[in-house]
Amino acid sequence: MIRIALADDHALFRKSLRMLIDYFGGMQVVLEAENGAELLQKLKNISVDVVLLDLQMPVMDGFETGQQLRLLYPQIKILVLTLLNDKESVLKTLQWGADGYLTKNTEPSVLKLALERININGFYLDKEVAATLNALDNDDVVVDFTKREHQIIRLSAKDYSTKEVAEELGISYRTIETFKAKLIDKTNSKSFMGVVLYAIKHKMIKL
Repeated sequence: MIRIALADDHALFRKSLRMLIDYFGGMQVVLEAENGAELLQKLKNISVDVVLLDLQMPVMDGFETGQQLRLLYPQIKILVLTLLNDKESVLKTLQWGADGYLTKNTEPSVLKLALERININGFYLDKEVAATLNALDNDDVVVDFTKREHQIIRLSAKDYSTKEVAEELGISYRTIETFKAKLIDKTNSKSFMGVVLYAIKHKMIKL
């Protein structure tokens, strides 16, 4: 059972989203908060696997909340769910290490898939987000990937789980996890989603 926290300042949207997620099966909303400060306070007493995080909230917005979550609860996966779809917002969330980014016009089936994939793979790559990054100019230093690193990134971007990547390449699950950790450090990313988007941005892989 995937334990989910909702952080959004619109009560009606939260309640509707909670009903939808509970309907999905295999996942349950165990915490609701109307802003980041309330979310962080409640997380002291309730453990969750994934936070569904709005960016536009009073008191403490999603940008600041995401940074605090990464610092205090690095094991929790963060899926941004927002009305914002501009490149500045996408980039800011990637800088602090969001594990996924969806807009609120996303189909329920995509939301369900994103929650499942984030829980299994550690990230979810939305094609709209990938397209946004792909359109940006590159002014940073390009990191060289080994053949094995490139294979792992390419398969992960195709929605392979860590177990599936290991089976495809004929190496152990632990080895893949080690590669992923090194790639996060190598690209100066906050999460493996950042690694995949880095590769897309620099035209190293295509979806």
